[in-house]
Amino acid sequence: MRPTDPRPDSRPDHPQRRWRDGVAVLVVVALGWSATALVYRSMREAESQRLQARTEAAAGEVLGRVEQQLHRTVEAARSAALMVEAQPALTRAAFMRYAAQLASALPAVGMLEWQPLVPGAERAAFEQRAREQGLLDFSIKEPSADGLTWEAAPRRERYVPILYGWPEGKSPLGFNLANDPVRMASKDEAARRGRPLASGSFPVLRQDIGGGSVMGFAITAPVMEGEPGPQGQGVPLGFLAAVVELPALFAPVMAQAQRARMDLWLFEGRQPQGRPLISSPGATPLPSTASEAQALQRVSALDVAGRAWTLVQQPQASLLREGTGTLPTVVLGLGAMASLLLGAALHRLLRERALAQAARATLARERQRLSDVLDGTRAAAWEHDFATGETHVNAHWERLAGYAPGEHPIGAGYHWRDDCHPDDAPAVAEALRRHFAGETEAYEMEYRHRHKTQGWVWVLARAKVLTRDAEGRPRMMAGTLVDVQARKEAEARIQALNATLEARVEARTAELTRALASLNDSREALARTEVRATLDTLVANVAQQLHTPLGNSVIAVQNLSDRSRELHERLDGPLRRRELVEFVDQVQANAELAQRNLARATHLLDTFRQVASAPAGEQARTIDLREWLGALSDTLAHSQRLQPHALTLDIPEGLRLLTAPGLLGQVLTQLLQHLATHAFPAGHRGQLLLRAHEADGHLILSLGDDGPGLPPDSENGLFAPLLHRTGADGRTPLGLAIADQLLRQDLGGSLRVVGLPGPGTRFEIRLPLSAPPAR
Repeated sequence: MRPTDPRPDSRPDHPQRRWRDGVAVLVVVALGWSATALVYRSMREAESQRLQARTEAAAGEVLGRVEQQLHRTVEAARSAALMVEAQPALTRAAFMRYAAQLASALPAVGMLEWQPLVPGAERAAFEQRAREQGLLDFSIKEPSADGLTWEAAPRRERYVPILYGWPEGKSPLGFNLANDPVRMASKDEAARRGRPLASGSFPVLRQDIGGGSVMGFAITAPVMEGEPGPQGQGVPLGFLAAVVELPALFAPVMAQAQRARMDLWLFEGRQPQGRPLISSPGATPLPSTASEAQALQRVSALDVAGRAWTLVQQPQASLLREGTGTLPTVVLGLGAMASLLLGAALHRLLRERALAQAARATLARERQRLSDVLDGTRAAAWEHDFATGETHVNAHWERLAGYAPGEHPIGAGYHWRDDCHPDDAPAVAEALRRHFAGETEAYEMEYRHRHKTQGWVWVLARAKVLTRDAEGRPRMMAGTLVDVQARKEAEARIQALNATLEARVEARTAELTRALASLNDSREALARTEVRATLDTLVANVAQQLHTPLGNSVIAVQNLSDRSRELHERLDGPLRRRELVEFVDQVQANAELAQRNLARATHLLDTFRQVASAPAGEQARTIDLREWLGALSDTLAHSQRLQPHALTLDIPEGLRLLTAPGLLGQVLTQLLQHLATHAFPAGHRGQLLLRAHEADGHLILSLGDDGPGLPPDSENGLFAPLLHRTGADGRTPLGLAIADQLLRQDLGGSLRVVGLPGPGTRFEIRLPLSAPPAR
């Protein structure tokens, strides 16, 4: 009998055993794969954390470098503006010296410019003063329509030209920024707030406008007369602009990012939208949207003197590939081997410890860089723990208070009131209360801080609550103190100067009033002289025209005398009928010739009497305008000043005017002589046209020419006496000034020039139809 197996399933080929062994194998395999999967996942997360820490460290370094560059540039613009405020009569040489010193410490500043605000009425005087300072070709200008050349700026209500620019020959001196809305938006806002502001990005124009441009922006600090700021009544005198070229500003930043194998993009605005202002060389036009790169992307907001920028940083592809190792895949394939799993786990543990140590070392380097930034800006940094009452400060905090490092340690019981001036303590307490209550985003205040030797110095305090407890109370707060004593002293000096400004203005006004009175006396004397000269011209013209008819009349009378003497001699001898008829015909012909010429002379004398009636005591009378102007045209037809030009009249019939003809004749004579002398090139035969029509109870006389016309900027001062120039005949060209004075003071009318700019010049006279002239 065969013995029975007590456990049939213990056999290797027993189905139950096979099933149990299979389950065990499956369990071991499952456990092994589970452990391998856990290790694989852990390794992947560690690599991601390592890459994230490395990315954050590199992004922090780049961000710190950018903020340092921008902060130094803003402070440089603020310092330069204070320098201009402290020197109202700033010279070009002083500006260039200061700009050179400032730019040597800030290579990113491509240009430093002083841009005064010039009212439109003061443009000519401003350009003259600039030329007197050595800018011989200075003029206010703007880019042409094609942007390749410069052209003179048109008349505007105000101008903001570049007066001084550093470096020499780089800034487009005279460039009027008032016509550029991008630049003027930041300038007007800076003047309103009374502090430096950054403009939007724009192409940076140079003196050589056709030589290309780069993108940049300007940090504009207003130069004010009076107290600046939203609550002050300050008046902007101009702007100090630090023009920063983006490639120069970001060159060291790009190099640092390249060493860290990071790509960066800089966008204008609070969101990374649109086209970036600048990006890393070789980077894609926009940040990558791949999940791995986007997960490690760092977006940082920058406040560039009130202008929001967004900095986006992503690791380069080489850095991403380095972070994706093959070791987890190998571990996953050999997961069944416990020794390899343990070795890999130990390896990963040691590697993670090394990564942690590297992260701590990176953090230490970041702290050191932050300390370097504070040292470079000489900012006094502090932090306060509300839970423990401890306050920590850096060495600059002690130096700001006049102490050597370690001489004035801060204990646990220190309170800010210990070093705050009693008069400033309430305002500081109120600002802190509002910030603790969440009413303000940050704490900012200027107050007087205790100094070891100087008593009190003005400082600018900025701080922010970093952490709060569950009930919203502050737990940790940090901030900085910046010495602003020099700025406060400059403001005090400016206020002292403003206090005496009114007395200086009154004295200068008195001097100008006396000078104006003297100028008016000279102008009246010259006007009276020119009136007499005009009458002399009329008399000379009439005498010239009378010479011919009177001469013909004398010849005719002489012929009559000769014929009569001959006839008297023939009466002693035989006298034929034919000889008597010839004598009668000759007498009749010479009598008719004398009669016509004497009638012509009589007509000329009547015309002269109508046109050149004595202005003094002249009574107003009604004239037929068409007839009277015809007589005036005949009188002036042979004037040497009008020849060889032609005068055409376009006067409607029946148009009558109550006026003083003598005065009106002088006005038109002055205008005609001025146009004939100055409106046409030498040797040109011009056309003069005189028209008249009624409008709203007034007579409108329009006198024009077909010459080249007046320059666009010649309308101002056109009717002022030109005391420093003489005409072709050696006399001062006061014709327009005399005509304007006679019309306004004696005829109750007005004179203006219309149609500028363009070909031809047209003067328009406006006279009342029915009112007598004002004497």
